[in-house]
Amino acid sequence: MSQETNSDSMISHAGVEKDFHRVILNHPVIYNAHTLYLFTSNNLKDIVVFGYIFAIVNANCVSTLLPSVSTPTDLTLAQRTPAIIFWSWIHLLLFSVHNQWHPDAAKEDAINKPWRPLPSGRISSESAKKLRNALWPVCVATAYFTGTLGTSLLTCIQTAWYNELNANKGPMLKSLVTATGFACFLAGPLEVALRYPVFSSLDMPLAWLCIVTAAMFTTAHAQDFRDRIGDKVTKRRTLPLVIGDFPARVLVAIGVITWSVVGTLFWNAGITGLMISGSIGLCLHRPAFWE
Repeated sequence: MSQETNSDSMISHAGVEKDFHRVILNHPVIYNAHTLYLFTSNNLKDIVVFGYIFAIVNANCVSTLLPSVSTPTDLTLAQRTPAIIFWSWIHLLLFSVHNQWHPDAAKEDAINKPWRPLPSGRISSESAKKLRNALWPVCVATAYFTGTLGTSLLTCIQTAWYNELNANKGPMLKSLVTATGFACFLAGPLEVALRYPVFSSLDMPLAWLCIVTAAMFTTAHAQDFRDRIGDKVTKRRTLPLVIGDFPARVLVAIGVITWSVVGTLFWNAGITGLMISGSIGLCLHRPAFWE
C-alpha cells in the first residue's frame, strides 16, 4: 500500500514539475528570450565565442600591432567583457534575423534547421521582419556607446548586402562577403576591448585583418557542406555544389595549410607556432575532412 502511495506521489510530483517548467518556458519574457537565442544559436561559437577570444588575445599583444596603444590590464578587459560579448551578439542577431525572416528562408530551414524560430512556428515572418528593422537602431546605439560606429555600420551594410541583395547566391561572391563580414565580427570586439578604431590604422592591424579575411575567403565554403540538401532544393549555387564535394574539401585543406604558414610568418612564431596553428586549424575544419 505504501509503495503504491509513494508511486502515486512521485507521478504527481513529476506532473507538477512538468507543468511548472511549461509555465516558466511559456512566460512571454522567457519565451521571447529563447526565440532570440534560437535565431543566433547556430553561430554563437563561431561569432561570439571566437570573437571574444580574438579580442582578448589580440588586445594582450596590441603593442606588437600598435606600439602607440597601451595594453589594457586584465581588470580592464574583464570590465569590458560584457560589452564585447553584447556587441558580437547583437550584430549576430541582426544578421541572423536578416538571414531567416523571409518565407523562402524558412522553407530552406525547415529542411536543414527545423528548430529555428520560423520553421518551428515560434514567430511569424512579418514579426521577424519588424524585429529586423528594430535591431538596426539598437546596433547603431551599441556602436555609438562603445566607440565602434565605423565597424558597426560596415557590419550592418555587409549583413544587408549578403541577405537582402542576393550576395549569398553565387559561390565566389558569397565567400567574399562572408570573409569580409567575418573580419568585421572580429574587428568589432577588438575595438570594444581596446577602445580604439582598428580600421583607422593602415599598418599591422589592417594587414592582420586582411590575412584573416583571405583565410576566410578560401575556407568559408566549409560551412556549406552541412547544408547541401537544403541548398540543392533551393537551387543555391554554393561551391560544393558547383565544383563538387571532393574538390571543395581539397580547397579547404589547402587554405588551412597555406594560411597557417602565412599567419606563423606574420607573427614570427617559428616552427612551434606553425605546428600549433596547423593543428588547431585542422581541428576547427574537421567536418570538412571527415564528415
